[in-house]
Amino acid sequence: MAQLLSQQIIILIVYLTMLVIPTMILKLQGDNVNLVWQTFQFTWIPVLLVIICRVYGSHVTIKKVQKRVPIRSWNPVLQVQQQVILAESQRFNDLESQNYFKTRQLIDYLMTWSHEMKLPIAALNLMAEQESTVDSDQVVKQLSLMKNQLEMLLSYERLNDFNHDLDFSWLTIADIIDETIKEYSTFFIEKQLKPVIRVSPTRILSDQKWLLFIVKQLVYNAIKYSNPQSEIELNWSDNQLTISNHGLPIAANDLPRIFEPGFTGDNGHQQQSATGMGLYLVQQICQQLDITITISSDPQVTRAALTFPKAALKV
Repeated sequence: MAQLLSQQIIILIVYLTMLVIPTMILKLQGDNVNLVWQTFQFTWIPVLLVIICRVYGSHVTIKKVQKRVPIRSWNPVLQVQQQVILAESQRFNDLESQNYFKTRQLIDYLMTWSHEMKLPIAALNLMAEQESTVDSDQVVKQLSLMKNQLEMLLSYERLNDFNHDLDFSWLTIADIIDETIKEYSTFFIEKQLKPVIRVSPTRILSDQKWLLFIVKQLVYNAIKYSNPQSEIELNWSDNQLTISNHGLPIAANDLPRIFEPGFTGDNGHQQQSATGMGLYLVQQICQQLDITITISSDPQVTRAALTFPKAALKV
């Protein structure tokens, strides 16, 4: 039962996050936060009921499988039934082991994620306490950091049901890049980074939400590890999009492990702001969308390349 309850932590974390962020915004603006408190009063019971229903449903399913006790008999029909039950029990045990591993991985990620969420929240609190007026660019920056972490968490959860969350359409890579640059404009300005965009009007058949997530994560990484006053280049050639930045290179011994969940490497330790889940999620989504991702790095440039199947392109 404890394991089933632990699997519902993500619902509670997301729910609390959606309450904390508006509270911080209202506090910074000097508005009354009673509205958030009233929202909590009216919503905590439905959220609790959802969690209870999910736990109860999983518990009932487990009990049903556990009651399937093999029957010893020389009857050929019963022997076949016994083999089926044994195979089903083994399959269930395997799934239970996989779920336990995923649950532990999720809990570890949530611990790191909660730490990363505390940083922008603490920064907003500090600004609100020390200054009578707060720089709107700094507020936007901290909110963008929280939004990025929240998107990663939600994407991690949706990976379990990925195929039911797809909506393919014809997209232009220029629109995806423009939206990404616009969202991270505060970060570009703060580090005085110049985006250099060279793309063609080629259209891609893909899922807009997931493709945008991929590009945003790669651009965010490029921003984070770029030298100030340098360039971030986004180039399209044939069927490949490359995102290049000049700054901290990835250590040669880290490159083979950059797509492992939770791996941060030397750069992540230096930045002290990394969950190690961004590139893992990007690779998992690329596999589902039939996109090949490769990352190379040397002292001059780090380059992430997305190669699309030619059958999904329209010039």
